[in-house]
Amino acid sequence: MLLELAAELRAARDEHRRDITQLRTDLAGLSTLLGENADLLGQVMIRLRDLEGELGELADRVDTSSSAPSPHQPTMATTAGTIAAVGSPIGRPR
Repeated sequence: MLLELAAELRAARDEHRRDITQLRTDLAGLSTLLGENADLLGQVMIRLRDLEGELGELADRVDTSSSAPSPHQPTMATTAGTIAAVGSPIGRPR
């Protein structure tokens, strides 16, 4: 009976060692994947910062162009000048 128990203990110890070896292999693979993902994340963050800068520049350009008078939209000064030259259409008979 003691011999059977000793054999079971040896088998369990061998299985435990195989499990430990497999876990170490799996952990090494996970560590490699984490390292690769960290590298990719670093590259993405650099590109994201670049895109944020480009977006800021574009927003500045939009603000600048929207605050400048459009050649197609008359300003108050040109509208007043046209009314003075032509006369106001308000109150004219149709």
